[in-house]
Amino acid sequence: MPGIMKRFRKSFNLRETAAYTASSLLATVVDYAVYLAVLYVLHHSRVEADWNLPILGLCTLKLNDLNIAYTAARLVSAVENFFFNNYVVFKQPSDGRVAVRLAKYMLVAVLVAAVGNVVLTLFHEVCHIPALVAKVMTDTSTFVLSYFAQKLFVFRARRATSENEDIHR
Repeated sequence: MPGIMKRFRKSFNLRETAAYTASSLLATVVDYAVYLAVLYVLHHSRVEADWNLPILGLCTLKLNDLNIAYTAARLVSAVENFFFNNYVVFKQPSDGRVAVRLAKYMLVAVLVAAVGNVVLTLFHEVCHIPALVAKVMTDTSTFVLSYFAQKLFVFRARRATSENEDIHR
């Protein structure tokens, strides 16, 4: 446990954390606007949004209007959030690695969205929490997971090789 705390303190940067929080708030506004718009369209259309998808015969993934709206909102807000985080929060260069970082970001976004869908379904279907409140609780619970996944996997600072360090001394 002390090793984890030491690593956390080393990786904590107040400016970066504040910028990430601002970025997340902006993404949240986009996310909730899309979420509510998709829910509105699905609830006021004649589209039946209640599908059960078997996964490799092991389990069934239930897709309903809530999950569709959640996933659509995450995808739209992810694009805005990636560019804000890439250039403002983690101050990455405009180099040939943007596509690599985008691919890593999308992987993290998909994993966080999958976890979020499970949590959202538990809150709404099992605990009977209203959809909007369940989304707020879900997003709050995935915020820290997403931050560290982005910081340590997507936007991790590249370490200079010892050769480069010797040249710059």
